[in-house]
Amino acid sequence: MEKIHVENLNFTYAGSSRQILKHASFSAEEGTVSVLIGPSGCGKTTILRQLMPQLAPAGEQDGVIRVNGVEYGDTAQNRNVFPPGAIGFVRQDIENQLVCDTVFRELAFGPENQGLPTEQIRRRVGELANYFGIQDWLGRRTSELSGGQKQILNLASVMVMRPEVLLLDEPTAELDTIAAEHFFDILGRLNRELGTTILLAEHRTEEAFAIADQVIVMEDGRTVFAGTPRQTARYLTGTGFREGVSASSLPAAMRAYQAKPVGTCPLNVREGRTWLAERTADRKGSMEDTVTASGTAPAPQTQQPSRRSGKEQTGSGRCEPAVLIRELSFAYSRSQGFVLQDLNLELGKGEICCLLGGNGSGKTTLLRLIAGREKPYSGRIQAAPGKTVLLPQNPMALFSEITVREELLDGAGLRRQELPVPSFLRKKRTEAEPDRGRNTEQKQELVKKLAEEFGLEGLLDMHPYDLSGGEKQRLAFAKLLLVEPEVCLLDEPTKGLDPDAVRVFGEKLRELAGSKQMSFLISTHEIEFAAEFADRIGLLFHGEVMMQPVRAFFEDSYFFTTAEKRLTRGILPDVITGADLMKAVRQL
Repeated sequence: MEKIHVENLNFTYAGSSRQILKHASFSAEEGTVSVLIGPSGCGKTTILRQLMPQLAPAGEQDGVIRVNGVEYGDTAQNRNVFPPGAIGFVRQDIENQLVCDTVFRELAFGPENQGLPTEQIRRRVGELANYFGIQDWLGRRTSELSGGQKQILNLASVMVMRPEVLLLDEPTAELDTIAAEHFFDILGRLNRELGTTILLAEHRTEEAFAIADQVIVMEDGRTVFAGTPRQTARYLTGTGFREGVSASSLPAAMRAYQAKPVGTCPLNVREGRTWLAERTADRKGSMEDTVTASGTAPAPQTQQPSRRSGKEQTGSGRCEPAVLIRELSFAYSRSQGFVLQDLNLELGKGEICCLLGGNGSGKTTLLRLIAGREKPYSGRIQAAPGKTVLLPQNPMALFSEITVREELLDGAGLRRQELPVPSFLRKKRTEAEPDRGRNTEQKQELVKKLAEEFGLEGLLDMHPYDLSGGEKQRLAFAKLLLVEPEVCLLDEPTKGLDPDAVRVFGEKLRELAGSKQMSFLISTHEIEFAAEFADRIGLLFHGEVMMQPVRAFFEDSYFFTTAEKRLTRGILPDVITGADLMKAVRQL
């Protein structure tokens, strides 16, 4: 039976001329898991919000939406078409969904709004806490939970209201690799054991495809394809490929198959390792046949490391430090243990370093200490005063204006007519070009350049809060760069970005690190991003961190490693990144 039906859905946000959804159509059967994929800003979040009347944004909408057999048109006018809890929604921003101070009160909040009696609420909370394995959390304060625990609590607080349809908007964007896998395990269990119909938007396709019955591909506000994960792989790598969604969105095993389409397309790491083992066995047999025929074995082809800056080979620790930390310790209160203890770190000029670690390991705290937002308990921090900027995990903290255009003008100081064009956008200066007092035409030209530089064309008249998660990240990063910093501290900067957007972002960092000698210290859960673009990587654990060159780090990493490394460990040597994988498979 059809549980969700969307037909010719169009939507334009209030005050904007840009149409976000364009005749989007798809359906989902009862008891299935459907995954929405597509580039940042293609309309995934907007569709999910349209399906949840209480969260439907203001704007012009037409088309057909039917959920649980109930049809409604303008969702903004039908916010009470479903009783509370009939449709569950888990958001990308973990903190913004929590409303109570303790875990028990958070779980009880929804049933209380449903008007259930106290005894029934307590029974529901107890039953669900045991099902989720969080019964030991009930007395804890929500502020004490890690990011992964908070997102599981968000999911549990929705499921306690027993929804028939569960909507999730990139729920693992702020989770580390291990926490994300645990979260998807829970989603799969809810679907298998309770028959919950699930629709989620997700860029982490490694885990999402493993539980998906259907994948819905979106491009520029349109739904262009729907099929099983394997059908989607054929669509993205075959004649059905369209600009906007690329095969880089696929799990590593499917991308390996794309490089050598032989046999059955593998869906996950387990199937991919079997497929690779068969291919390497085929190649070994072919080489033995060649030796028998010619008496000479062909020269072995070794996998070369990916291209990256020379700092890794020369030892970036010898560069002049942009940030120097010695014996740093920090605790939020005397009653709590140290978050960081005796930590030492150097960040060289023009260097890109990534910090990995579980939720709650102290990555955000370290960035805030370097930026001066927190004061250390002991130790020394040396960073460029006035030239060190922090991109917070929630980019909306940097927004103060009502349109993207005004945000860019504000970032450049042009609302106050103080700053010149930033050097990374500036052509060779002429004597006639003034630094201050720009006229309106010059301001508009600068905004145009900025929009082109950061992919914000067509968004200039939108409210920053109406942007997609990836678009918000790009806008916030643009504002930071406009002050021409020397050190950029980035907290989960790739959150909400599709794989192609992550690659473009990484290339931009390399450009700035090389040409402007900007230094970047990045907290990230995007291990593939760190492997491809970092000079060094460190795992933050137990208050300490040791930075290592990228390949040295991954030689001994088993869990905090890339999907490509998991796929090829013990089968293909020296494979870490997607580029390594494609090259190695093509040589089989």
